[in-house]
Amino acid sequence: MTARRLETLGVASAIVVGAILRFAAIGRLSLWFDEGYTAWLINHPIGEIIRLIRADTAPPLYYLLLHGWAQIFGRSEAALRGLSAFLGILTIPLVAAIARRLLSKSAAVIVATWLFVVSYPQIWYCQEARTYELMAFLTALEFYLLLRHLAHPCGTWRLWLIVVGIAALYANNFMALYLLAIASCGLVLPSATPIKTRLRDGAVIAAILGVAYLPWVSSLASQIQRVHQSFWIPRPDFDAACSCLAWIVGIGHFWTWDRHLPGNGHYDVAVAVPRVAALFLIGGIGFGLFRLRGAERRTLLALVIGALFVPLATAILSQSGRSLFLLAAFLPSTVIAPIIIAGPLAWRPRSAAGAVIAGVALLVCAINLWAFELENNKEDWRSAAHAVESFPKVEHRLIVFVANEAQLPFDYYYKLQPGEQETGAPAGYFDIDPPRTQLRVLTDSDLNGLRRTLASRRFDDIVLIISHAGWFDRSGIENPGFSDPDALTWQYVTVGAPPVERFDLPDDSANHAITILRSLPRRRMVAEVHAAGAIDN
Repeated sequence: MTARRLETLGVASAIVVGAILRFAAIGRLSLWFDEGYTAWLINHPIGEIIRLIRADTAPPLYYLLLHGWAQIFGRSEAALRGLSAFLGILTIPLVAAIARRLLSKSAAVIVATWLFVVSYPQIWYCQEARTYELMAFLTALEFYLLLRHLAHPCGTWRLWLIVVGIAALYANNFMALYLLAIASCGLVLPSATPIKTRLRDGAVIAAILGVAYLPWVSSLASQIQRVHQSFWIPRPDFDAACSCLAWIVGIGHFWTWDRHLPGNGHYDVAVAVPRVAALFLIGGIGFGLFRLRGAERRTLLALVIGALFVPLATAILSQSGRSLFLLAAFLPSTVIAPIIIAGPLAWRPRSAAGAVIAGVALLVCAINLWAFELENNKEDWRSAAHAVESFPKVEHRLIVFVANEAQLPFDYYYKLQPGEQETGAPAGYFDIDPPRTQLRVLTDSDLNGLRRTLASRRFDDIVLIISHAGWFDRSGIENPGFSDPDALTWQYVTVGAPPVERFDLPDDSANHAITILRSLPRRRMVAEVHAAGAIDN
């Protein structure tokens, strides 16, 4: 079998396996916190989606695409996540095509493609109804179009670069940085196209992209302001940077390895694995830049810029201002990193060490499939809804939410019964019309409305649902979470309505994402005690 046929077979089998991995059990897990927001948002008309998303932190393209997708495939968990999985599958041949143009050797193309197929972040975000896989797809497509344009400059390739660039800008705010990184790659990559021509084409494309993005600039400004007011992401430290590099390579969920490896459990592996992965990645890049010459060195440098410029720039900016170091936003880097790892199989001087490194990387990433299956869980709002449905039927029930969009994934599975009322977000949180009349519980001032509602004493029981913001013990509050309203809400509800039932999801009071507490007003408890006494007598 010739090398080219072997390459075709390797890439084709990678696409098949990648499709299976990305669609396998895609609807098994509950929608989680952010996916609940996605499911709620796309249920609106197109004009309303654009209006609502202005108060979020992302442009509207993904939600508009998913809105149309849901019209065809429905709104089940599998259908909502299906768009991401479909885009992830389309990205596989693009990665292979990029590797083919930059690495040329069949073995390197096959390894790069398979590294992408078994990348833990890729599989994870292909099964999530969020915008990140669209970012990865558009990055791969833009990078491929750039390579075609550098090889044969023409108006057609420029037009497609502009179209895909506009789509990228309206897919996620981080994509502006990735477009800048790709443009820098265009100046560094070896090509017969003169540098003056590249600068001219780049300036024209950038000008058109800027004009096309003008309608969203005011929305971007308000979104940036909201990020500075409410984002809580911690500033990256050394271990966070190492974990990010390992994640870009394709390794994730280090804590799963600790819990399931014999004799472990102290997170030794969770610290060691990302550090070793980061050491090999940075060391390999440095060694390659030192040993390689000419076109191959420039190719490696361009790939490094494409993969690491955005995470590095974000880490630096996060040290002096509001942290934006969000791993999910770096998913486009996982498109380029496999090509860097496979590079030693194609570039001279080739050695056995390069093959060993690529093989080890492929093996470690494949082990991620085991870690992915063991740790494959999300916030379980499906079970949360079932838990509340299992409570005794009452005439008037009050359901209280603390965290911002928590009622959105809950409502996806639970429908209010007659006499029930919810209080929660996202009413004032997004400064927009809520899905229905809501009382948010996010700040101290929000608690006044809750206090008045509880004082009305017209509810037979009260269900408090806390998620994504803190964790609580059975006797009171030891860990109030991110904000005082969590603790105060707990106190207001439980003082006037003693708890009688509690659910922790998952069932681990030390480590869970959702707490459900059912309380009975004191008058109700007295009535039930009297009723029980009458029965005993």
